[in-house]
Amino acid sequence: MKKLYTAVLLTAVISGCDTANLHLTEQQYEDALDNGDIVTQLNLLDELYQHAPEVYAQDYEDKQALGAVIEQLMANPKNFAGISDEQLSLVIDFAPSYQPFSYAAMHLAEKQRIKGNIQNAQNKVALLKKGLLEKLKKTPSHIEAYETQITLKGIAPYFLQSQYARNLLGSYRTEILNSYQLNAIVNGLSNVHSINQEQIRLHRFLVKLTPEKVEALSASIHQEQADIQRILVWLYKQQVEQGIATASQSNDYLLSLLNNRYGRQRLDSVWLNVVEPKAKKAVMTAKETYLSDLDLIATKIYRVAGDNNQLKALYKQTLELDAKLLSLMWPPNGLINFKESSIKAKAELAASFSVIQQL
Repeated sequence: MKKLYTAVLLTAVISGCDTANLHLTEQQYEDALDNGDIVTQLNLLDELYQHAPEVYAQDYEDKQALGAVIEQLMANPKNFAGISDEQLSLVIDFAPSYQPFSYAAMHLAEKQRIKGNIQNAQNKVALLKKGLLEKLKKTPSHIEAYETQITLKGIAPYFLQSQYARNLLGSYRTEILNSYQLNAIVNGLSNVHSINQEQIRLHRFLVKLTPEKVEALSASIHQEQADIQRILVWLYKQQVEQGIATASQSNDYLLSLLNNRYGRQRLDSVWLNVVEPKAKKAVMTAKETYLSDLDLIATKIYRVAGDNNQLKALYKQTLELDAKLLSLMWPPNGLINFKESSIKAKAELAASFSVIQQL
């Protein structure tokens, strides 16, 4: 009986010592965790798991699972090759005070920021596309829009790459666009292109951070970019053609007023009382309608041109076209030479349009 009592007492003493040692080890582990002493943390975790596996099972499993990642980052805190975002997050949680892991935290935060910006851009594009469709469906009653004689039917569907552009073309292929719809398409597509380009830029930056872990950017974005260029150029061609036709009609009418018998005899009087008011009206109408739209399209083409210098040059060429078109409605070198200057301007416009048609 005495021996049994002695054995129980000895077990209790040893158990008490183990408990005291466990508390001490736990305190040392917490200190190492708070101080960012990862080497001590790892060593003490092994010891704690031996004494209290039910308490430290999860921490120990994390250590085993993240061992290779921890070793890689301890060797080079900025080497994130082959490490997933989830692993980085777990490593940071495992040793939150270990200073070299702060690079991992910054790296992860930057990736999440970029991904968030990409998602925001995608949401904006979706809203822009939805808004464009709504504008094409109905022109507000308070908007004074004029018929442009421009359509999308000249673009063959097989010429387009993206499903978005094909759907847009399919819905409004046969409709003659009014000025409100034309402006909606030009501005809307330009804005979509701009935000898509931002997505592409952000994705490239994301690839530089961790190239082997980034999902490829949807090919449809690049297809949309190319199609937007094509649609805007097609609209530009039509607008130039319509501008030349309208300005030429105005020119023919003005010349007919000046070249009749009465006009030749009293040129100054006819100009002042008959031709000038109509010429002013023609110029004003042109600036407010088809020339304004032409300049808008040229501006947006410049924005989406990228590295295409031929498209970039269109804006400057458009300003020259504007001047030639206006010269058909307002004599640039006096009334006497108006017919000759008109013939020259029409020839130059025809030559310019021939070049534009090749775009």
